[in-house]
Amino acid sequence: HSFPTRRSSDLSTLLFPVGNVVPSQRGSQSFTISNNSDFQITGYLKNMHFQDIKSDSIIPLTDQSILIETATYLKSIADKHKKKLMVYTLADADTNKDQKIDENDIQSLYISQLTGKNFTKISADFNELIDWKVIDSNARLYYKTIEDTDKNGQLDQNDQVQYYYVDLLKEDWKSIAYFPLKK
Repeated sequence: HSFPTRRSSDLSTLLFPVGNVVPSQRGSQSFTISNNSDFQITGYLKNMHFQDIKSDSIIPLTDQSILIETATYLKSIADKHKKKLMVYTLADADTNKDQKIDENDIQSLYISQLTGKNFTKISADFNELIDWKVIDSNARLYYKTIEDTDKNGQLDQNDQVQYYYVDLLKEDWKSIAYFPLKK
């Protein structure tokens, strides 16, 4: 574990990034978080743990083997719609079949409450996340993926770009396909 971090706009939850420990030059051990802003943590994290400041219990995000690249607090949605949510980009499967889950595997999109509860995959399996964006006015998270149609772990010209949105105000986060390039 590292030291906890706390979102400045929500003082009730502590986040503990969990990563692989690597020896440093001075003999101490640590892991790297490449960016820790008020609203996003980036790096190669194995998990995140959450603690309500009024409790001693620390709850892991998941018991799955994953590699989190970004964890983003949706501050604008919290401010405007009073929903405290986190969005994660991560690898959750060994899609390139090299016996490990790492940054070379397909990136997926997940969402949870700020407390880590309801950790939910919203992108489909074998769909590499290209990008995502939140639109505050309609409280939707839009994202696009490229589908690995032959499931070989390699993205090529036979694969297709897919477009989706998720209504962040709904209790169950379901991806809805849309077709912006349809003629």
